[in-house]
Amino acid sequence: MCLRITAILMLTAALIACGEREEPLAVAARPTTPVITAAPRVIDANEPLRATGRLESADEIRLSFKSSGIIARINVDTGDTVQAGQVLAELDATELESVLTRSAESLRKAERDLARARELAPRGLVSREALENAVTAREMAAAESSSASFNRRFAEIRAPSAGRVLSRSAEARETVAPGTPVLSVSSETANWLLRIGVTDREVVHLGIGDQASIVFSALPQQDLAARVARIAGRADIGTGLFEVELALERGHPLLRSGMIARASIERAASGTELLVPLSALVDAGAGAATLFVVKDSHALRRTVRTGALRADGIAVLDGLTPADRVVVAGAAYLDDGQAVRESGHED
Repeated sequence: MCLRITAILMLTAALIACGEREEPLAVAARPTTPVITAAPRVIDANEPLRATGRLESADEIRLSFKSSGIIARINVDTGDTVQAGQVLAELDATELESVLTRSAESLRKAERDLARARELAPRGLVSREALENAVTAREMAAAESSSASFNRRFAEIRAPSAGRVLSRSAEARETVAPGTPVLSVSSETANWLLRIGVTDREVVHLGIGDQASIVFSALPQQDLAARVARIAGRADIGTGLFEVELALERGHPLLRSGMIARASIERAASGTELLVPLSALVDAGAGAATLFVVKDSHALRRTVRTGALRADGIAVLDGLTPADRVVVAGAAYLDDGQAVRESGHED
């Protein structure tokens, strides 16, 4: 009996000892996740808005024929310089000449008939109604002759001013409908426009007349002054951007339509904004984004209101303070409330 009691006591002591050894394992601290943090950078909201755009001539004109027909010849090609009044393209005028001849003959006959009616009317040999009909016939013939002459004159495309051919969209012997663009030309002394696209958060800070500076990739040493000339009333359905036209205050002999340039626009906004790197965002949508901030060695998920996208990050309008530590590396692997260890800082 004593041996049995002794064995039970030894087994109980062993179980207690095992429990004491396992307890430290159960409460051991979980490893923390290393992250790199940075404080939001305070920026001036008056910082210029920067965008890239395409140059176009404000005086660009698409030229076409007034009447349908077969193109007889096109005398210029893309890139050619032209002089005011120069014939650029011509229709085959055979049909138009025929119409012009018939209308001229009809007008001459109507004039003869009217002259005869006026001669005979005083003698009572022509009724008043016949005389009025002769007057009407003459007016109708004159209108048809004027129309035929007009169409014949616009069977040619002439340069409205000295300039350059920007594009050619037809060839000789092609049949074209009235109004179909054949050539596109710009004035030699063109007023140049740079078209850029801006977001809704940027467009609200722009106004007509805002000053801008433009630098072309092909002319890196030339800094050209411009101003905001037009702001679209609605966003483009495809891109969601608002088109803004910047009018150059002076031209340059080397400028060509289609050249790419970078624009810097002085904005009318005031105050300051916070800027965080794009790497800090774990989710983003229209005007909002999600990121993590570190507080008391724990990562806390936070939704912020975002502003303009910039080359070095994105503006945060609400939801952060300059004192916050934002996770800029490692955020993709975090859960809300997870313990973290700041292994580095970016300033």
